[in-house]
Amino acid sequence: MSVPGFMPQFNPAVADGGAPAEGTYDITSAATTADESYDASGVTGANNLYIGFKPDGTKMFLSDGSTIRRFSLSTPWQVSSGVSYDSNSGSINGAKGYWFKADGTELYSSDNGSTIYQQTLSTPWDLTTLSSTGSASATGLKVRGLGLSEDGTKGFCYDDNSKIIAELVMSTGFDITTLSVGASSRGITGNEGFAVSTDGKHVYSGKASVEQDDFSTAWDASTGSDIGTNSLDGANNRGMFIGDNGNSFYASDDIGHIQRYYLT
Repeated sequence: MSVPGFMPQFNPAVADGGAPAEGTYDITSAATTADESYDASGVTGANNLYIGFKPDGTKMFLSDGSTIRRFSLSTPWQVSSGVSYDSNSGSINGAKGYWFKADGTELYSSDNGSTIYQQTLSTPWDLTTLSSTGSASATGLKVRGLGLSEDGTKGFCYDDNSKIIAELVMSTGFDITTLSVGASSRGITGNEGFAVSTDGKHVYSGKASVEQDDFSTAWDASTGSDIGTNSLDGANNRGMFIGDNGNSFYASDDIGHIQRYYLT
């Protein structure tokens, strides 16, 4: 485990308009020791943490399974310095991973059972405005983490029963009450953490050893292939997130630490 503190800022290639150029998404390119880290335990306690970000990298979210908290990042995606707690939090349904709609108005979470919950934020990204919208059963699955497509009609989740990436389908986009389990799946080693890229073509799973599976057709589990694994320095990683347009991978552990790994 690296020691939280200041680390040099990462400067990936920048595209026109100031947004990060598309990265490699390749977990095998990361160093096994984190490039940046942040100790959130003073706010969250030394607990299991599950991590998420606003799409522009200016907000980070940490859930301990019952409470989700929002942090501001003075430099987008950077966790080595300039991270502050917003004193903004809410109750989350489910302890084993979550996913935000890109506009910050919907939150979906899983409880390590078959149920997936939907909560609405009446003010985007403001966790104090969370309210329950509904829930549905992903029949036969034990869901640990999920990700949904940009139109909210497709998704992937990790099924801890069968150790598979399973497909999720919503006949009405972003309406959890229309949820069903898709036809295809892909076997993985699996474990605690699970992350899906926003385009549905890259999935990461594991704990200390992180496995990457890529998909030639987005959100179609039958088109998956194994890219490789990387043994990261956090032995008890719980949450995972792929962000910064594929330039960075994040892991959160069981004692309140956040790690950032550059993907080169």
